[in-house]
Amino acid sequence: MAELLEWTVRKFDPNSRIPKAIDTETDRVIFVKSCVVALIQKAHVWPNPKNLYQSDGHAVRELLPVLRMLYQSVKTKTVGSESDVEGIPISTLRSRVTTMRQEMRRSTQMASQLPNLGANIYQHLAKEILAKV
Repeated sequence: MAELLEWTVRKFDPNSRIPKAIDTETDRVIFVKSCVVALIQKAHVWPNPKNLYQSDGHAVRELLPVLRMLYQSVKTKTVGSESDVEGIPISTLRSRVTTMRQEMRRSTQMASQLPNLGANIYQHLAKEILAKV
């Protein structure tokens, strides 16, 4: 189980520092903790360290979401998403980029309006309470 856990963490971050020694109980605890921290940081998955330490069926259940993510990434790479980009003309790619930029500008404008709208709603709700009395 330790080899599988280490392999999974290395797939997300090849430069992660994972202790190799798992001879004593404290070494195993440090190993599991460092693997869990690496998975939280890189995969955004929160596995239960206790279940991983037990190295039984519960540990497999904890690793399943991470392994599914890896499987999906391999599956999408084999579909050929990179080869699709090579066949698209540059003008089409430029138009995609400009539409994405426009969407980003619109979302930033809407986000800047949120505080004002929230303050207005708060004021109107305060007036409603006074009007009811």
